Amino acid sequence: VGGLLTLDESCACAETRARAARKLALIEQKMADLVVMQQLLGELVQQCYAGDGGTICPIIEALIRE
Repeated sequence: VGGLLTLDESCACAETRARAARKLALIEQKMADLVVMQQLLGELVQQCYAGDGGTICPIIEALIRE
């Protein structure tokens, strides 16, 4: 958004729209990535609650696999 604020009246509307559309696409991709991360982390947290304490923590195990 900061890049859009540096534009002035001499910039063509099409150029401004293209920049805004690219920024929007980046934001949408980041949001989708965050949703996936939220779901995975939520599943790992639930596995921790289900564990008996005698096994490796599912979160640590997932990090080791990565």
